[in-house]
Amino acid sequence: MDVLIRMMSRIDDVLETVGSGDVVSLPQIVAIGSQSSGKSSVLENIVGRDFIPRNSGVCTRRPLKLDLIKVDRTQEIEWAVFSHMPDKIFTDWTEVGLEIVRDTERLCGTNKSICDTQIGLRVFSPHVVSLTLIDLPGITRVPVGDQPEDIEDQIVNMVCKYIQRPNTLILAVTAANVDFATSEAIKLARRVDPSGRRTLAVLTKIDLMDRGTDAMDVIMGRVLPVKLGIVGIICRSQADLNKKTTIREALEKEKKFFRSKYPSVAARSGSAYLRRSLSKLLVEHIRATLPDLTMKISLLRRQFQSQLANYGEPVKDFSGNEVKSSAIDIIDGAGYFTTDELAGGARINFIFHDTFGSTLAQVNPLDGIAPVEILTSIRNSSGTSSAVFMPDRSFCTLVKKQILRLEEPSIRCIELVQEELKRIINDALSAEYQRFPRLSNKLRDAVISSIEMRTAPAKEFISNFIKNEVSYINCKHPDFLGAKKSAISKMTGDSEHGSEKRECAIVEFLIQCYFNIVRKSIQDHVPKVIMNFIVNAVKDTLQGFLVTTIYKMESGSERNMKELLAESEFIAQQREELTHMLKAYSQAETILQSVRNETNTL
Repeated sequence: MDVLIRMMSRIDDVLETVGSGDVVSLPQIVAIGSQSSGKSSVLENIVGRDFIPRNSGVCTRRPLKLDLIKVDRTQEIEWAVFSHMPDKIFTDWTEVGLEIVRDTERLCGTNKSICDTQIGLRVFSPHVVSLTLIDLPGITRVPVGDQPEDIEDQIVNMVCKYIQRPNTLILAVTAANVDFATSEAIKLARRVDPSGRRTLAVLTKIDLMDRGTDAMDVIMGRVLPVKLGIVGIICRSQADLNKKTTIREALEKEKKFFRSKYPSVAARSGSAYLRRSLSKLLVEHIRATLPDLTMKISLLRRQFQSQLANYGEPVKDFSGNEVKSSAIDIIDGAGYFTTDELAGGARINFIFHDTFGSTLAQVNPLDGIAPVEILTSIRNSSGTSSAVFMPDRSFCTLVKKQILRLEEPSIRCIELVQEELKRIINDALSAEYQRFPRLSNKLRDAVISSIEMRTAPAKEFISNFIKNEVSYINCKHPDFLGAKKSAISKMTGDSEHGSEKRECAIVEFLIQCYFNIVRKSIQDHVPKVIMNFIVNAVKDTLQGFLVTTIYKMESGSERNMKELLAESEFIAQQREELTHMLKAYSQAETILQSVRNETNTL
């Protein structure tokens, strides 16, 4: 039993160094109560020694983690050790109290404010039970002296931070001369533990209750049931303190009081019973939570190990050999550069089929051609005679003007894909080279420059492609012949074929037909040109290009290489934090394994 408590305390010490109290909920007991509840006396009765500072205002201003370690009874000496002074042994308990004050003022100042940094105190004695308990500042409503105005909120927030952890057992200390159900400790305990499953109540100052009243209803749970029980104890009064009554004398007096006044519950009342109950409860709680705790700490240790591996080792070889090797390994193994996202993935496909296709579809073949322009062209082509159909030359003049309107959206499609490629490259390099922001920027600039160089030929090719379409209007195109034949047949079979309005409508129809043929061809060719000139070219040459770029960097001066390999402060800080976290959780995992081995032999 003792081994379980000691090992769990060691885990708490280890994780406290990296501030993991809110991440991992360890099985522990936390003492809470109002400033006048007698909480300090309860703790001193448990330890069996006077050591907690007493003064007006808040006595405990920092969480006090108290480890009671039972030693062999052959050793009559009792001693204490602080976690912040591990090499100094205290045997004078007055000095223990003074050191608590000194270390508190070192962090909190002298104005009775509080802070959340624990004071660790180990007590070695043959007269204690093995137990770990955290004492929190007493809850106060009214600031005293130069205490902060929000001292109550500060203390309540600290208390809730500890007791809301699911593996915390709550030791709620309440004076018998106040309403038990509405006491500060019970109210806070019920807020986070409404069923009372994690709460053990302590009823103090029973000897100070009004004449003719007793605490039986409260102790028996008839006022408010508490699942872990309600234990009554007697605190030393101010008169006892003035008379220098020792704790051992007070404990003997406590036994006599309960035997005399509360004989039916005397066996489960008093400080001695409370000590045994707390130790037993903590051991049972550790056993119950051990499997889940082991699993969580192991999972977190693996997560920190994986995150740390992603950051790599700090660069020491500024000649470039180390980073060159690791960078080439990254490039060779970086699936990001060869995935479908780069080679026409979802976003690029969206540009081709939705953005570009939609833009082309919105181009009206007849925009910018007024009916009068068509009629003028018809009249000019027919001269003084009435023509059955306008000459191809006039039709070509009109349709060429419309085809040229397809160049702008085609060029815009290239630019959109170019921007998307830049984004992909930027994200990839940021992920792979986040350790070295300057190196990442250098590589990014080089790759983007390469993309832009490939974009210019693609634009030129598309411009030439559209010029080719304009340079020769193929009126014999298979898809156009049918439309033209239908239009001529309609004119010759119509008695009103000489009507200029009719002729104008026929020309508009033919312009639309031929324009749609060219638009379809451009919509098909532009994505192919982009894939060939830019996307596939970048994909096929990117790895080699990056390797070549890194080799060129290596040929520069050592100073330049050192600048390029300067890690970001964030990465260096993260690595250091993760190293500490990994070390702490590895130690915790090792201790937990020892705990499990011990439990298997108990």
